Amino acid sequence: MPSQLTQAVRTALSSFVSSQESDGDHVAADILRTVKEEAANMLERQMILDTFDSDPFKLCEDDTAMRNKIRRVKSLIDVTSFSRCVTKEGYARIDAVVCLKNDPMMRGVNDHLKLTFSYERMLLSLSSGEKGGDSTVCFDSEENTEEISSDSSSAGMSEEGKSGKRKERPNIPRRKKRMNISEREKRSTHVTYSIDLSKDHGMKERLLFVEVFGAGEVPSPKEALPMDDGSESVWKDFERENDSKDLVDGQMEESDDADGSSSGLNKADSSGDDETDDRDRFGAYVDPDVILKFLKWTKLEFDEASSVFFLLTFPFYEHEWDLAGFVLDSVFGEEIESTSGSS
Repeated sequence: MPSQLTQAVRTALSSFVSSQESDGDHVAADILRTVKEEAANMLERQMILDTFDSDPFKLCEDDTAMRNKIRRVKSLIDVTSFSRCVTKEGYARIDAVVCLKNDPMMRGVNDHLKLTFSYERMLLSLSSGEKGGDSTVCFDSEENTEEISSDSSSAGMSEEGKSGKRKERPNIPRRKKRMNISEREKRSTHVTYSIDLSKDHGMKERLLFVEVFGAGEVPSPKEALPMDDGSESVWKDFERENDSKDLVDGQMEESDDADGSSSGLNKADSSGDDETDDRDRFGAYVDPDVILKFLKWTKLEFDEASSVFFLLTFPFYEHEWDLAGFVLDSVFGEEIESTSGSS
């Protein structure tokens, strides 16, 4: 029996569809499709508002000025596009576009600012370097199971009944299954998350990026290692116009040279150091120049740490791989630890 809320929604939708159909310009399917899309966007907007209310990074804790800034942001937020895809083979993707509508406090903005979020998680095969899923589907399919059971029941049962001895099963299906299990054990995970900024209808600029090479299908219990040792914080150059993206690209190239290839991050080090074989690797950056543009246009007056916490509050990524922690470690390094230790 539908709940009262469900019945009320159905009644309201039926009435709305009927009123829109009556003018002859719309058909019911198009109306309901639009309702579905807008309802999904409204749901995601509400999820954003609820997340900011829960304040996971304690942005507004004992800070009235910050609460007023977040309240203003919440009034400007509008989700214009959202999609989520998750498969049982271990692939996941989240895409979202969030607009901040222009208000009297913004500077140099004609209509809106746009934040584009993109998250992707996929399984990789260490032996082939290809996406997991297609090469491992047979592991979970019923085809192998049926093949094994038919071999054992039809060809083996009558012989076993007559001789009293167990007939050896064919080797091929069992060897094939062992191969698939081995392939499954060797799969690693590649996770990326990015946030881009654009003004009005201009070009997108990369605001934040984080990448994880997981040693397995789930996060390793051992402490993750940075792709780069990263002794200096990117915010040391916050006051200077330093191109952090070129810096990180150079770091990635050095990492590739050290390991032999980009996928080499998942393999054992050539020196034979088994200590790092089963550790996850991560790298991340936040572009200070683009952050400054965002703050200039919005007039939010966040400091460096608050800017990053603000961006990470948007709930368009999975939390299993601790992307927020990786971003904070990569961007601020020991600054976060010293701050938390003194508080």
